[in-house]
Amino acid sequence: MALAGLVGAIGLLTVAGAQAQSGAGAVPVQECDRLAANPTDPARSPDVRGVQFTELQNNVEAAISACLGAVNAYPAIPRFKYQLARALQLRDRRAAFALLQQLVDANYAAAFDNLGWMILNETRDYPKAIELFKAGMALGDADCAASLFTMIEDNRWQPPDRDKTRIALLEKAAAAGHAGALAALGTERAKAARPPSSSSSSSPSRPAPPSPTNQPSARAGDVAPREPARPAAGTMSDDGEGPNLPLLLLLAGIAIVGLGWYSRVRARKNFIAKVSQICAGHADALGRRYRQLVKEDDYGRTDFARWGKEVVYFAQTQVVPALSASQQKLFEDRTQQVLEIITATALAARLQMAEKVTEADVGRMGGAEYEQHCADLLRNAGWAVRVTKGSGDFGIDLVAEKAVKERPRRVVLQCKRSSAPIGLSAVQEAMAGKEYDKADTAVVVSNQRYTPAAESMAATARVLLLHHSDLPALERLLESR
Repeated sequence: MALAGLVGAIGLLTVAGAQAQSGAGAVPVQECDRLAANPTDPARSPDVRGVQFTELQNNVEAAISACLGAVNAYPAIPRFKYQLARALQLRDRRAAFALLQQLVDANYAAAFDNLGWMILNETRDYPKAIELFKAGMALGDADCAASLFTMIEDNRWQPPDRDKTRIALLEKAAAAGHAGALAALGTERAKAARPPSSSSSSSPSRPAPPSPTNQPSARAGDVAPREPARPAAGTMSDDGEGPNLPLLLLLAGIAIVGLGWYSRVRARKNFIAKVSQICAGHADALGRRYRQLVKEDDYGRTDFARWGKEVVYFAQTQVVPALSASQQKLFEDRTQQVLEIITATALAARLQMAEKVTEADVGRMGGAEYEQHCADLLRNAGWAVRVTKGSGDFGIDLVAEKAVKERPRRVVLQCKRSSAPIGLSAVQEAMAGKEYDKADTAVVVSNQRYTPAAESMAATARVLLLHHSDLPALERLLESR
């Protein structure tokens, strides 16, 4: 089987690494995806099906908490902000609106539909909402296509070719996985297949669109368009005397297509499960190699170049040989997704290693390795961490950010692995770093105890003196200050 696609995928590993961090064992990340993902969001995690607003309502507090943690840990990944905004629509509409506006400004496709319906619910500004729906549909959002269909049905938007546009919108939304649009499309096609009734002089009925309310569940993405009126028997002709053959053939065709779609989805799920199983069997080795090869350069940029070669080697030697012939064909089309799974497994294993490090292991670490160890402990606790490398940072080794009591907190840390007690200089460096970085809190962390003079100065300057084993509880320590 050709593996040329792996070579081209190396250049995408920087993106893959960032995406992998979003699903790499951090509980807030996994829970945010599980509790708040939109089923039709083009950028949702492929490992979750998504939830309707009715399901989200049942777990909204947990969803908000998890998504806050995910946003704090990975602020550069927009889907967590979108899922947080989606949950906030049920609790804090003003905050949700502000987040959605930010996401729209950043061209996050799914946000256009949510913001459009919020505008309709609050101001009834149909022209503005319709422009948002059009822009979101251009970015590939199925909800926006379904919402434009609703605007036509409500006579709020009159495109030049109304009937053709209606069907085109349903087809576009259905092709992107919108269940309500798929059902409405089947109904529309069934109606078109029926011969007109000569005994009826009434005008044909049109599908009744979802009626907007002040509840988020009225979004077109979360409520399927209602089907048009049709005979109760469904498969009877208009005169009620026998089966409607065109409709039966159409339904049979839909069933065949549905079975084919289900078969493809099942094959993809089995493929992903197989790749994940292979990676899990080598998780410790992948974690070690990730730790050895992925480094930050002097400008704070994560360098994935050496890891890119490693992950391709792993895919060639471990993943591909273990796949069936049909799965190898899937591999050709899903190379990048495989690389992301490998990287996610490696990152999760690396973070878990931090919890298994012994004091003896710490004693053998160099300064840079000790900094990475402290950073991993913080990341495991949900902090977004940057390891500083450049000059002029006043000795600060780590910058950590997280919302504590719903308020963003910025902490600078001085990491000191030493064989002797830590003295005044570390406290002074932490104080200077806090002032330079405009941080909320300064911390010195070490494997050793602190001298009385250092403790006295730290108490006066409100600098935290910690052992590295205290880092998982940093949020609680800050809450008590």
